[in-house]
Amino acid sequence: ATKPGDPVPTGDAWFDDISVELAPTPCKVMPPPPPSGNLVRNPDFKLVGGENNAPCEWGGVSGEWSRSIAPNTTLPGVSSSLAFHGTDPAVYTLVSQNIPSVVPGVSYAMSAYVKTVNLTGSGGYASITASWVNADPTTGKKKYGGSWPEGPSGTSNGWVKVGGGVDLPENAQHGSFSVHLYVRPFLSGDPTPTGLAYFDNISVIHTPPRPLRSTLISPVYRGQLSAT
Repeated sequence: ATKPGDPVPTGDAWFDDISVELAPTPCKVMPPPPPSGNLVRNPDFKLVGGENNAPCEWGGVSGEWSRSIAPNTTLPGVSSSLAFHGTDPAVYTLVSQNIPSVVPGVSYAMSAYVKTVNLTGSGGYASITASWVNADPTTGKKKYGGSWPEGPSGTSNGWVKVGGGVDLPENAQHGSFSVHLYVRPFLSGDPTPTGLAYFDNISVIHTPPRPLRSTLISPVYRGQLSAT
């Protein structure tokens, strides 16, 4: 019946595979982090959303990449991590986040905690990398800059902190700085390592300049200096 009082339809009907599923929760727009703190949004992959319930603010989480909450796959004290499960050495992908608050001409410390299990092939490793675009002020031509610290391979001794300093040049294009998590071959064109890698607690933090920069020119006599 389509409304109260109408005759009830007669005949046969079958029902199967009934389900009730939660609709995907979209990721909320996160406010920009404070300049003095960690500039990476959702650094521990705790916030999820979208069709695949992937970590918010990170692009490329599909295929070999997924969020993990399993025991022994997260940094102590953290409830989730990003997992890489590579089985095809012909596939090479990255998980990325653009960080528009990074300022050209300023230094930063970039880091991630990485754990690998049977990650082998081509002498490669798991790590974090950064990229940006340099704009020539005279010609306007653009060139890519980057930082590529090495990371662990094989089966690491627990969690390993990887990363290093990033001195962003003055001619870096505003809004072009991004961090990437990846499992890479040692040389471009080599097969991608296969196995497991986990990433957690990603950070990009402003490094204040030293209060004094000096270079000794002369004189140097038996390690002694005399004021003039």
